[in-house]
Parts: sequence; structure tokens; C-alpha cells
Amino acid sequence: MPAYLRNELECSVCKEMLTDPTTLTCGHTFCLKCIEKTWDTQDKGYSLCPNCYQRFKNRPRLQRNWSLRQVVEFCKLTKSKSNTSELSCTYFVHASVAAVKSCLQCEASFCDDHLKVHSKGADHILVDPTTSFKKRKCLTHNKIIDHYCIEDDACICSCCISLEEHRGHHVEIIKVAAEKKKRKLRFMQEDLCCKKRKVEECLENCREVPGKVSDAMELEPQTSHDSFSKTKLFDLSSQIDEIDEICHLTDPFLVLQHGMEKSNESSSEIN
Repeated sequence: MPAYLRNELECSVCKEMLTDPTTLTCGHTFCLKCIEKTWDTQDKGYSLCPNCYQRFKNRPRLQRNWSLRQVVEFCKLTKSKSNTSELSCTYFVHASVAAVKSCLQCEASFCDDHLKVHSKGADHILVDPTTSFKKRKCLTHNKIIDHYCIEDDACICSCCISLEEHRGHHVEIIKVAAEKKKRKLRFMQEDLCCKKRKVEECLENCREVPGKVSDAMELEPQTSHDSFSKTKLFDLSSQIDEIDEICHLTDPFLVLQHGMEKSNESSSEIN
């Protein structure tokens, strides 16, 4: 991550990447917990921005910066992937040079230089660096998996289409099927984000009006409001993160390998 971007996403209080970024009216952004803790230790008569020292006579009600939060989460995901061990180019024997693509036909990985001279044939399918070449080929026909059977929710090769088990079924090119799945998941993610915001708003309102969370969520009297809300937030966050991870995959095979039914089932349980 570029240094200038890392600095923009860093909280000036904890010196770490922003968590629940919250932007004040003066334009400066901090972690929600950091600014709350800072103001709790300040003079109760007013609140100061830790950066520009603008004084707020009445302590403002803090609102999360949802757009910036998405940027932060994406950068964290990118950073996590960049920290994983890199796959080396197959054609560098005495040196380790990071591969940028793998060819399913050649069952080899290439750096930028070797990729330039690699075959441009249609049967040479390039994917993100991988060592799982066997998983990308049909066990029956030993051909590259390049189609997706919607009825059977299965990735298949071109020869499998004529088999009795797939005959007459709706089959799509694997890239097309993956893009359609991503679009459906994005719509699902927007719905989950909306539900998550409502839960967080209920939690914030509860601080001012006791029992409001109970009324808003129609909880049973014996249910712990705080415990229920935190569990609900955790479930929603987990589903949102999982969808985000799938949608950032560039390999259509990996996109389709993640069961959409699992996400749909989890989403219905939140309703």
C-alpha cells in the first residue's frame, strides 16, 4: 500500500489503521473508540478535535463514515493477501521471481517477462497464480473446466455438456456465470449492510432511550439486549466480509467454488 494512502487511513490517536472510521464536522477522522475515549478524558464542558483543536461546545453525536470504512476494509484485505507467500515463476530456476499469472493448459506460472512470450491461444487460460492445476481439469475428460451447469451447480468441461447428467441443462461459460454470481452477491451485501446499520443505530439509540432496542427488534423479555445485538452484528459482519472476499476474486473458478446457497441460507436466517 502506498505510504500516502496508509497515512490517510491511519488514526492519529492510536496510530493504527482506522477501525469504525468516524469523521467530525471539522473534516478529521478517527477510530470511533479512540475519539470517544479522548473526549471522555477531556474537560466535560467542551470537546476538542485531537488534530485541529476545534472546540465543540456540546459533544457531537458521532456518525460512522461508511464510505471510508469500505475503503479501509478493502485495503486490509489487500494487505492480508499481499502478506501471503508468493508463487514463483516456473521458468526461473536459480532465482525466485514472483509469478503474476498461471496457465491452466501449460500447468505453469509466469512472471511479467515470461508472460509476454506465452501463447495467446484460446485454450491457454490464464488465472491468478496457483498450484492447483489438477482441480481445474475435468477428472473424466482431463480437459480444462470452462463451463458451469446451473441446474447441478457444478463446474464442468465442454465435453461434459453432452453427458446424460447435464444434457438439456442451462450451461454457461464459466466467466459469465462468475460475473452473474458476483452481481447477485453484491445485491445481497447491500441488503446485509442496510440491516447492519439498523442494528447499530438501535444500539446507539439505546444509550439515550433504555429499552428502545427491545422495542425495535421485538426481543423476548428474557433476552439480553446487548448480547443479542452483538451476536447479530457479528453474524452480519461475517457475511458481509465473506461476500466481499468472493467478489474480489479474479478467478471465475474460485468464485463459483464458494457455495452461494450457504450465503443465501445465512441471509434468510437474519430476516
